[in-house]
Amino acid sequence: LIKENEDLYNKQFSKYLKNKIKPENITQNFSQVKTKILGAK
Repeated sequence: LIKENEDLYNKQFSKYLKNKIKPENITQNFSQVKTKILGAK
């Protein structure tokens, strides 16, 4: 999407980008957060 329409990409993923999370790596980030949450219990 970033190659096709950068404005749409930035709009669609603005919250991730604001928090310095690359949308391309969201599945890895999700796994890390899930592991931390489950480990905290």
